Amino acid sequence: MGNVFSGFLTPEALGAGQESSEQSGCSRMKGAMCGFLMAPFILLGALILVGWNEKRAVCEAKAILAGEAAVEEVGCTSAYEMSGELVLLSCELQTSGLRPLNPPDGRDFAGVNFRGLGLRVTSEMYQCLETERSETRSNTAGGGKTTIKTYSYRRDWSSTQATFRATSAARESSNWAVACDRTENPSWPLEVPKGSTEYAQSAAVGPYTVGSTLIRNVALNSPVEPERAPPPSIWQKVGAGVYESNRWRRSTSGIGDVRVRLYGNDWNKPTYTVLGENLDGTIGKWEAPASWLCSGETLATMEAGSVTSSDIFSKMKSANSFLTWVLRFIGFLILWLGFSCFCRPLEVLVDCIPFCGPFLGDIVEAVACCVACLPATACFLVVAGIVWVVMRPVVGGICLAIVITIVIGFIAFRMTRSRRASSEVVPLKVEQDDQPQVQTPAVIGQPVSEPVKVQPEDQPEAPQPAGVPANIPEFIKTTSPNGDTWFTVLKYAGEPQVNDQGVLTGPWFDCMKAAVDLEKNTEWGNDPRWAADGPCGCVINYLCQAYPDKGQAGNATENELRQ
Repeated sequence: MGNVFSGFLTPEALGAGQESSEQSGCSRMKGAMCGFLMAPFILLGALILVGWNEKRAVCEAKAILAGEAAVEEVGCTSAYEMSGELVLLSCELQTSGLRPLNPPDGRDFAGVNFRGLGLRVTSEMYQCLETERSETRSNTAGGGKTTIKTYSYRRDWSSTQATFRATSAARESSNWAVACDRTENPSWPLEVPKGSTEYAQSAAVGPYTVGSTLIRNVALNSPVEPERAPPPSIWQKVGAGVYESNRWRRSTSGIGDVRVRLYGNDWNKPTYTVLGENLDGTIGKWEAPASWLCSGETLATMEAGSVTSSDIFSKMKSANSFLTWVLRFIGFLILWLGFSCFCRPLEVLVDCIPFCGPFLGDIVEAVACCVACLPATACFLVVAGIVWVVMRPVVGGICLAIVITIVIGFIAFRMTRSRRASSEVVPLKVEQDDQPQVQTPAVIGQPVSEPVKVQPEDQPEAPQPAGVPANIPEFIKTTSPNGDTWFTVLKYAGEPQVNDQGVLTGPWFDCMKAAVDLEKNTEWGNDPRWAADGPCGCVINYLCQAYPDKGQAGNATENELRQ
């Protein structure tokens, strides 16, 4: 949410290299409502992703295990050995059949070619690069937000065309003049190829033929010397497969210089390991046997060097596990985001409260974020558990057990809160007849007589507040600052809380303070209502009858307030 902010900044109030933009409360509410309406679709998509990922992980793991059991290692003499089976071979790459590869664009490199499994080109230009740092602050009124962007500049190599997002005024007030000599970046020259990777359509590994699908698994990280170099009058070779040119330089700082690097496979290490199905000398994807809810999973890979079967399958298992956890994390974050979107309108609405709105909005956002985590976790585990129960019952059962525990804990938490909210202060016992009674003395040998009611003098009875028993002490019947009687306030406050100094806190403290203030500021002794007990005595008596163990805290609170 950011810090509380007074509003839109004028250019004079901005710092060096800064510019600001403002989003109104109405615009934020519109976006929040769109997020609220999109939340169900976000949740649906996330649930589909989570379920699909769990199914994919299980089926992929089954395929790897099936391949590990079925693989056969073959030599490099006959291409028809173990035809129709999943095979593993380690043979040398042959130059025969490989066509020259060259960059797809760049006039100066049109004649550059390399004969191998692939050619990877990385192109960079020395440019003035812009760094943007944003800070969003809440306005004190209206629910709007102001975003302040701070720009800074540096010179460095970049593989893409760098552009400036800052206004000219923000650039001039930043370090752009010092770092970049006030120089604009040149456009990407047509003579320079852009970054790209080209792979051979097929290659011969020993007597076997592999297609481009397998070749794409090979990393092209070795600098190569092309059969034909770019024009030496423009390009200078500065290393193995590295060419630079200052033809497009814009300033003495070097902005506009260009560098091109060429990478391919290492012909000094021609041995490659291939895993796949041997189809009469051509290695392709091997399809694992169909199993419960799994079909169509394939295995095939190609790596540089001589790799054992156990290492190949170990890498496959690690890759499958890594991808599974990445997708799980993404799916959970999307679920969390979806549930958080339901609370976005409330956050914006609270932000609209003048002055304290941004602070309250921070609280709402934090609470909504924490609360949304619980249903997101439950939904994630439910979907994952269902898939695993269907496909792997033991693991799925554990997931569902965790979900059930979370749900039971959540229900117990809500029930506890409901009981605390509905708990009432123990009311005083109300007699059937509110008139005082006198017990006649007992005479030996005579039965005890019935209680004799003492009739009070004729006088108008004071009206009782609605819902307040008549025998409640007088001060407890009076009205609190919020408009309710102290009886109602204390009834919903529940058991009094005491701090480390033995003093009451919360509504009970407020009630005692009101009683002390009344005794200090009025001639309460002349009021017939306090003939039996003063205001503070009413509070302490009521506290002792409802919670006998809290009487000492009541006296301590009165003494504290009178000091």
